[in-house]
Amino acid sequence: MKPLILVAALGLGVGVSAGAAQYTLLVYEHPQELAKRTDTGATGRAYWAAYQDFGGALQAAGVLRGGAALQTPGDSRTVTALDGVPPVSQQSYSDSAGRLGGFFIIDVDNLQSALEWASRVPAAAHGGAVDVRPVYPMSAMDAAR
Repeated sequence: MKPLILVAALGLGVGVSAGAAQYTLLVYEHPQELAKRTDTGATGRAYWAAYQDFGGALQAAGVLRGGAALQTPGDSRTVTALDGVPPVSQQSYSDSAGRLGGFFIIDVDNLQSALEWASRVPAAAHGGAVDVRPVYPMSAMDAAR
């Protein structure tokens, strides 16, 4: 699965059907929702089950191209290059209440379909948000060269 995620994230068109476009669903969750990931009881099981159900629905529809749950912002580092020296921050680059918790890459016919799938992401029902972004087409990058 990891090679598929990498290829899909790079926009190399894994399984893209004619007329379809790839969209990335960026899943933002509040810290209290992210904390459910490590709960070993019913709350944690319900949290993960909701995402497994959503991922299963994407797979059953044949639109899932990749994705991953991300570690919490406390486990991340931010790199910026200033004067050719890449300083590493000990904190994640985020200034909103919602934290990036993961992403899905889907292959659907149009933006409306991507928005419909985004509305079904569990975070959307629990005070989080889902940012829907078209994947930049490789053909446009090739044309720019």
